[in-house]
Amino acid sequence: MKTGNRSHPKINDFPEEVRNTVDEMIKANFKYREIVEYVQNVGFEISYSSIQRYASRLNQSIQSLRLAQENFKAISRELDKYPNLDTTEGIIKILSNIILDGVLKFDENDLQSTDPLKLMKQATELIRVAAYKKNLDLKNKDISEAGFDAVKDKFFTGLAHDDPTLYKQLSDYLESKKSEITEAGQE
Repeated sequence: MKTGNRSHPKINDFPEEVRNTVDEMIKANFKYREIVEYVQNVGFEISYSSIQRYASRLNQSIQSLRLAQENFKAISRELDKYPNLDTTEGIIKILSNIILDGVLKFDENDLQSTDPLKLMKQATELIRVAAYKKNLDLKNKDISEAGFDAVKDKFFTGLAHDDPTLYKQLSDYLESKKSEITEAGQE
């Protein structure tokens, strides 16, 4: 007894070489009849409509991939303008802007048809991601500062014993650099 449409195209059951050739034929705009003939010539049965459905799905996937690549390029270009901006922070800012633009475009009908709980949940998720990132940044800062202090302590313990003047000069220099790094991270 037939229970419905296939969950995956029949072509997926074919050997990889045949699938790849079919994909390339579709991308090269071969006629479906020609693709069916090719598949039948290599020993498999397939219908014209099956090829048509598969080609439609493949073309949609290719189009989605191209759109995603273009979006990623645009995001990368924007992030390149701000080299000190963390990629995650940049993505959060972009998403926040998209959400804000969408909310600002709402009219009364949109607000009435929008599920407020869903909207609040999505806003909460964005806030949670931003808070998680900020927390992670603070933890990384604490770890790097602790590592910096540990290296300084080990290295300078020996130096303080051997050359106290040099120890004082290097310690002052490192403290000034540590302050510069801390200030730069806060910008």
